[in-house]
Amino acid sequence: MGIKIFTIMKSINILSSESIRSALQKISKSGTKCIAVVDNKNKLLGTLSDGDIRRAILKKAKLSKSISNIYNKKPFYFIENQYSLEKIKKYFLNNKIDIIPVVNNRNQLVKIINWNEIFKNNKVLKKIKDLQVVIMAGGKGTRLKPFTNILPKPLIPIKDNTAIEIIIENLMSYGLDNFTISIHEKSEIIKAFFHELQPKYKVNFIKEPKPLGTIGSLKLLKKNNLKNNILVTNCDILSNFDLIDFYNFHKDNHFDLTMVASEKRFEIPYGVCKIFNEGTLKSVEEKPSFDFLVNIGIYIINKKIINLIPKNKLFNANELINRTKKKGFKVGVFPVSESNWQDTGQWSEFSKIKL
Repeated sequence: MGIKIFTIMKSINILSSESIRSALQKISKSGTKCIAVVDNKNKLLGTLSDGDIRRAILKKAKLSKSISNIYNKKPFYFIENQYSLEKIKKYFLNNKIDIIPVVNNRNQLVKIINWNEIFKNNKVLKKIKDLQVVIMAGGKGTRLKPFTNILPKPLIPIKDNTAIEIIIENLMSYGLDNFTISIHEKSEIIKAFFHELQPKYKVNFIKEPKPLGTIGSLKLLKKNNLKNNILVTNCDILSNFDLIDFYNFHKDNHFDLTMVASEKRFEIPYGVCKIFNEGTLKSVEEKPSFDFLVNIGIYIINKKIINLIPKNKLFNANELINRTKKKGFKVGVFPVSESNWQDTGQWSEFSKIKL
């Protein structure tokens, strides 16, 4: 029997010929972690999850390549009018999946049943244990001058809020309620802001005696109070990827340091010349584009890695990453879509923010 007692989200699907980049964007917009794969006649071919994409990227698949070789070609699905709400709930709970496609008797996709729609009334708080949070807020905010001549970068207003409040509110949705903020530039203004705010969550401050770079202030954390893993985020990065996925990726792979990296396409606005050794022109490629994974400034670090940070010296995240690898520790990269984060630290990106 078919059911009509709950709302099904609008179907989000993708053609098997479309690119990995397109799939990343669609998954980000869909609000779920998985989409259906169809052919040009809307016949169900499979499903594609963010995990499938992540594994492909880590195997160095180009974002311009099609998804044809990376999606799940044996998906579970229901046939239209041959399922019940009880069956849906049971399958979701037993298999920990995000969507169930529904097809007609011609195997054409009719709709997608989404986990969030079925369990939307279940207020289950996502909790992460054994994770300490440090927000790096000590920089000068040079890219946001002249406004940061008056206000510290974390307190630049974004509509009715500030960047640091938005970051904290997002982290609180995972059950985190204790935050350490590293401060230096205009530190008293930041302290006064939180004192007047009187938040329900706990805020602690570590003050850099001098500028210590993008990660050097972690050395100021009290060793006896450290949890096993530390989430470090810049105060100007807004993100909407799933923190639990990131945390599990770090732990399951036994990484000592894991960074979040975003797919990013850079286009050269000129014709690029390729030449032979003697200077003869080989070819001209008009406005080529290149795909990279770029470090966005969010990390999970095992507490033992803090020992690699020098005391009271300027020390940046890239130096810690390189030192961590050199010492034989394991460094991971967690790929996300370009649409999963926003940089509020420079005006060219700040102006694009939509909240």
